[in-house]
Amino acid sequence: MEKNWSVSLEHGEYVNNLELLINDAMAAVSQTAKGYYVNIVTPAKLGNPDDYLTDVLLLHFGNKVDVEGMF
Repeated sequence: MEKNWSVSLEHGEYVNNLELLINDAMAAVSQTAKGYYVNIVTPAKLGNPDDYLTDVLLLHFGNKVDVEGMF
């Protein structure tokens, strides 16, 4: 996607399925063109996404993503 955008992963199915949330977050990042960002909205109930999502994205994408201000 060649624009900044948001993806909402905060609904009930994501609260109870962290693997689904991570897979869909990685898919959203994969769809986002270089130089743009995707705002990944996660369930408040899961707490800070730094605790469960940031490291996964960094491991998967490496230096292809910029996590500054990500969460």
